[in-house]
Amino acid sequence: MECQKLDALKVTEPEPTPKQDALDSPIDKFDLEYNMNHTKRGKALIFSHWKFEQNLRLPDRDGTDSDCTNLSNTLSRMNFDVSVEKDLTYAQMSQTLRKVSAADHTN
Repeated sequence: MECQKLDALKVTEPEPTPKQDALDSPIDKFDLEYNMNHTKRGKALIFSHWKFEQNLRLPDRDGTDSDCTNLSNTLSRMNFDVSVEKDLTYAQMSQTLRKVSAADHTN
């Protein structure tokens, strides 16, 4: 795969591949910025964890509620469809991600 060099950073990025008709989308896999020009900005999932599974032996995370509120408000003002999920297990997060990824996200 050919790469192009980014000027001062000496970082390489893969060359964008042409979009396939079946995946006609305003967002390309290699875009450096999220396209904010479509009517529906998309789904924003926030996984907020105050308590963790006991076997992880992690302390409760104070401040998660205010972080979650601030992030949710910011994304909502940017016209994202925000969903907040609190204290989910790994299995519940995986199920949520599978469900959301299978949904229709077209404009």
